[in-house]
Amino acid sequence: MTVTALGVGLIAWQAASLAVSSSSVLPPPARVLHALVDMSRSGELAQDVAASLRRILTGFLLALFVGAALGVVAARYIKTYTRVAIVLELLSSIPPIAWTPLAILWFGIGDAPAYFIVFLGAFFPLFTSVYAGITQTEKKLVDAARTLGASRGKIVFGIILPSALPSILTGMKTAVGVGWFNVIAAELIGVRFGLGYKIQLSRTLLFSENVIALMLVIGVIGWVMVHLVGFFGNLLAPWRIEDETRAKWIARRRWVSGAVTRALSEPATQTLGASEASSKWQREHIGSPDLPHNEDGKPVLTVSSVCKSYPIQEGQSVGTLEILKNIDFFVKRGEVFTIVGPNGSGKTTLIRLLAGLETPDSGIISCQEQSVAGPDRNRTVIFQDFALFPWRTAAGNIDFALSGSAAVNGDRQAHVAKLLDEAGLARFGESYPAELSGGMKQRLALVRALAVKPTLILMDEPFASLDPLVRQSSQEAILSLLAAKPVTVVLVTHDLDEAIFMSNRVLVLSPRPGRIKKVVPIDLPAKRNADTRKSPEFNRIRNELWDILRIPMWDDEMRVSEI
Repeated sequence: MTVTALGVGLIAWQAASLAVSSSSVLPPPARVLHALVDMSRSGELAQDVAASLRRILTGFLLALFVGAALGVVAARYIKTYTRVAIVLELLSSIPPIAWTPLAILWFGIGDAPAYFIVFLGAFFPLFTSVYAGITQTEKKLVDAARTLGASRGKIVFGIILPSALPSILTGMKTAVGVGWFNVIAAELIGVRFGLGYKIQLSRTLLFSENVIALMLVIGVIGWVMVHLVGFFGNLLAPWRIEDETRAKWIARRRWVSGAVTRALSEPATQTLGASEASSKWQREHIGSPDLPHNEDGKPVLTVSSVCKSYPIQEGQSVGTLEILKNIDFFVKRGEVFTIVGPNGSGKTTLIRLLAGLETPDSGIISCQEQSVAGPDRNRTVIFQDFALFPWRTAAGNIDFALSGSAAVNGDRQAHVAKLLDEAGLARFGESYPAELSGGMKQRLALVRALAVKPTLILMDEPFASLDPLVRQSSQEAILSLLAAKPVTVVLVTHDLDEAIFMSNRVLVLSPRPGRIKKVVPIDLPAKRNADTRKSPEFNRIRNELWDILRIPMWDDEMRVSEI
């Protein structure tokens, strides 16, 4: 298709050249080609191309350094930046080439004005992309890293910068295109070598064939530069690609990194689909899963008189929205404790408070008799959509949790492989989250949380994004993984069947502000399977929970509205 388009273009060009009155106005392709060959043989073309590339490279690198540095500072001090953003917006609306007279006045004749013009053209796309990439980093990814014990430096270099990379690469691609345009324009004035200078000289001498030949060279070089940046961008961040080519770029990245060697040693990996492998693992590992063993019944988590509200704008004044009110409960060591309630009742807020990601307005939260003052490896979180790091493979996600952890002794790589095997993901260690099914992502999130050997795992609706069939099998898979671990679980869900099947006890919250209506014990056998969901006792508990949720709640001051 591309060759055909070029052929049609050449034919049209030849026809247009014959139609004009003078060949000097639009010389035919053969004449332009001859001029291009002459310039190449004389060495002039190489000299001019080298000069132009040197100028754009210098200006681009300077813009990259300054733009990245200022983008980071602006993202760090957002409030200050918003006050001065209008200045940058006004400057960015001025075409860089309009600065040429001032550039010559400031820097004189030579390369410096060209560097400055290229810098101006490339700076704004780079600055904007760095700022946007950092500020748009998903908070859940940072929160996940914090609950895995990541230091501030590890969050910056392991989470924020990789997350911002796709935006930065997009900015670089734009900056290269804009910079190339500006360097040619800047070379029309004030320099002695370069493609822009040679075009100006050829125009003065009426060598139209040279002008067109140089224009073609400029177009080809610009196209190559933009596509090279795009190529390396896709190679560095294949997870950002949202079309059918993503698999191709991920494969190329593996090849470049040498992972193809490992893939060739296990050819079955290439023939077994993600969903098929997930189902196979579940058939082999899931029979009738047990609930985690309650070791001694001692409380591992205690919540006392916790209240939480958020400020809201009410007209011209700032009010408060009460989310949780007087929350008191405890969670026994080794149990699965589930929280249910209507939308807006504060379930997710409560999980974030337990994780230390937020602070209560009043009340005390303690884990193992230690006050919860912030995120800690001892309390890991599985978020609703798993919060896996998309730029890391399955093995890389687990390795992130293990780095700097005292939970693993000896060979960390071997420990990662062991955890992957426990989750049925041994064949998918080099797969990115985008290549995994929903159930596999969920198991990966769980083993990543288990990797640091926490006392408490907090799950915020971890099954919500799965379809009903996968959800049920995933619930059994999670129980199977948890059964052999000395871990306590607090689960948030809106699905009553899930709450009953997974839990030892269920806490029911009222509508906002969330208050405890009742804590219901789940008197079902520890060993649970599909038949458990059909039992009369299961239905009795479901009806009891529904009744509790439907009953309006009264206190001495106000009525909480019915669902």
